[in-house]
This record gives sequence, structure tokens and C-alpha cells, in this order.
Amino acid sequence: MSLLTMGFAAEWADDGIACNCLWPETTIATAAAVLAARPTDVTGQCFIDANLVRLAGVDDLSPYGGTDPLEYDFFLDPPDHVATTPLG
Repeated sequence: MSLLTMGFAAEWADDGIACNCLWPETTIATAAAVLAARPTDVTGQCFIDANLVRLAGVDDLSPYGGTDPLEYDFFLDPPDHVATTPLG
């Protein structure tokens, strides 16, 4: 999915269409989070769901489910800090 995302983003950039993908941080069932940004600001990115929600200003992720200990995706290390860079 990551390679397709980057290819679609490059192919449709001139048309003002952005393409990004969203990966779950943990193995819990997560609902898709829909956030808006200008296509010229954010495209061709692969986001981790929890980081993207934090970047949008949500600090309390408890409503999204999961119980300790969380089982993190095997491609990811458990977070040791919170993302701090705002979206476009």
C-alpha cells in the first residue's frame, strides 16, 4: 500500500488530488480517522493512525479502544514520545 500511495500521489499531484495511507499502530480494531488538509500540503505520506490523531490535537486516545498492555504492530516499536509536528 505504501508504494501505491506514493505513486498515486505523484501521478495525481498536478490535478490537486492527494493520496495518503493510514496504518494502525496497534493490533486493536481501529476505525478510520478522517482528517482534512490541503492536497498540496499533505500527499504521498504513510501515517500511523495514533500519530495522525495526536497531530490533529487529540491527546486522549482512550475513546479509540484498546486495553493495556497494547500489542503494537510488529513493524513498529512502542512509542517513547508523542508526535509534535502539525499537519500542513
